Amino acid sequence: MSGLWLAGVAGVVALLVIASIVVSVVRGERDVKEYAENTPEGVVQRYLRAIWRDDDPHAAYAYLSDELKAYCSYQHLRDTTQWMRDQGMRVSLVEAEPLMDWKTSVRVRVSQVSMGRPFTPEESSYTQSFTLKEQSAGVWRFVEPPWPMNYCPDWPGDGRPRKPVPAP
Repeated sequence: MSGLWLAGVAGVVALLVIASIVVSVVRGERDVKEYAENTPEGVVQRYLRAIWRDDDPHAAYAYLSDELKAYCSYQHLRDTTQWMRDQGMRVSLVEAEPLMDWKTSVRVRVSQVSMGRPFTPEESSYTQSFTLKEQSAGVWRFVEPPWPMNYCPDWPGDGRPRKPVPAP
């Protein structure tokens, strides 16, 4: 009888842990600052939302510059970002920094919560950078393959080989 009671308590604790994780993820989603669409930060925000939350790779692909689209097909973006759709992530702005040639670098922190040992949530964080350029007044587009895609076939870029980031 005491074994059954102990299993019941463990089940209740597990449900409470899972419920608290869900509440924190949902609550964090509501508290997100909305950036203007005509800013680099707003473009990064909408691109990630299109891939991760809205499952709309067509909208995400529209944020690539015409030059980048010459090397990155819509199919490539869709195939290399598909893993992200079911991930429990939080993304927050770290900084936006102007670069030479009218480009801007936007850095974000990506945090993922997963269940580790029994009933123990684990969080891992890392930063990702995006490079955008203003194509016309208030129209910002990615000029380097954006995360989670990270590479395009035959893209000359800056000469460094690009490899896809493996799915977690």
